[in-house]
Amino acid sequence: MQIEIKNSKDQLFRYRKANEFSLDELENSYIYFPSSCELNDPFDVSHNTLSLTKEDAEIEKLYNQILEDSPNELTRAYIKKTYENNLDILREFVIDGIKKYISAYGIACFSVTPIHVVLWAYYANHEGICIQYDTTRDKSFFKGAQRVDYVENLEIMNFEPITNPHVTNDLFYKKLNLWEKEFEVRLVKSGTGKHKVNPESVRSIILGLHAKEDYIRKVIDIVKRKYKHATLYQAEVMTESIGFSFVPFNL
Repeated sequence: MQIEIKNSKDQLFRYRKANEFSLDELENSYIYFPSSCELNDPFDVSHNTLSLTKEDAEIEKLYNQILEDSPNELTRAYIKKTYENNLDILREFVIDGIKKYISAYGIACFSVTPIHVVLWAYYANHEGICIQYDTTRDKSFFKGAQRVDYVENLEIMNFEPITNPHVTNDLFYKKLNLWEKEFEVRLVKSGTGKHKVNPESVRSIILGLHAKEDYIRKVIDIVKRKYKHATLYQAEVMTESIGFSFVPFNL
């Protein structure tokens, strides 16, 4: 395998199916960030694992903070009228806000390895591609990427919006340990959908074992035009041992 990995901690791999979406990502140099409801694990980044505290004192702290942060007297008057003696309404507002807050974030998933047979099968059907990104070539884009923490059980987390607001961060980086063999690295951004990435960060593109000729031709065309700095490989089954080898295309 002759793939460019100078420092493995800086390299991330993204498996993509052989479809127009993966071609469009390459063509236009972006990564698609789906919302939590688009992930394949229904317990992953679920608002159901986050529970707003039942302590009235915490809701009162929140009310006072909102009042203090109000930009003008008109807004303060509205907040007092709506919530001052109706903390249950504020509580419901926050609970509804948690769902909206979580769904507003986009989540892109990567692995630390390009030779994972299950990932090839599940996310690329052995017909798609695996894209290697060097995170040092677009540090601002990949800032905040971190490995998923795999746990035996997902516990309901107590959300205290003033005392401990950062508990929501754990929500995005914890998964059940039945997924641990994916060796996932996750990048979370404000806003779902397409996020532009520096094309120089793409260092290699690997075609799956069973990639079809039409898809191969389209990938080659994009690489020639947009990624002359990157290397295109074809995955093959090793003959001397069990595993993959990556054979470079002569473009």
